[in-house]
Amino acid sequence: MKDEEILRKQAVELHLKSIPIKDIADTLGKTRQWVHKWLQRYKTGSEGWYQSLSNAPNKPISRIPADIERTIVSIRNNLKEQKYAQKGALNILYEFKRLNIIPPSMSTINRVIQRNGF
Repeated sequence: MKDEEILRKQAVELHLKSIPIKDIADTLGKTRQWVHKWLQRYKTGSEGWYQSLSNAPNKPISRIPADIERTIVSIRNNLKEQKYAQKGALNILYEFKRLNIIPPSMSTINRVIQRNGF
C-alpha cells in the first residue's frame, strides 16, 4: 500500500477517535481541506475510498477525419502560393465555404495548422 493511502486511512481513524480536524491535519502534515476531502470519500461507503481516482478523460479525444485535415493543409498551401493572400484560419474557412464543403470550426483549423507546422 502506498504511503499516501496509509495517511488517508490514518486521517479517518483519527477522526473516528474524535480528534479535531485541525489537529489531524497538523499531525499528518496536510491541510484541513485534504482531511475533509478524504472524510467525505470515506463517508460514501465505497470499498476503495482511500484510492486516488483517475484523471483520464471519460472519452478519448476525437480527431477530425484525415481527408478534412488534408483539405485544410491543401487550402493553406494554395493560399501561401498566392501573392499577398491572407492565409489564416478565417481565409481557410472562407475557402471551405466557397468549395461548398461544411467547414470545421476556426479553432479546429488553427489546431490543424499548428499541428502541421505552419
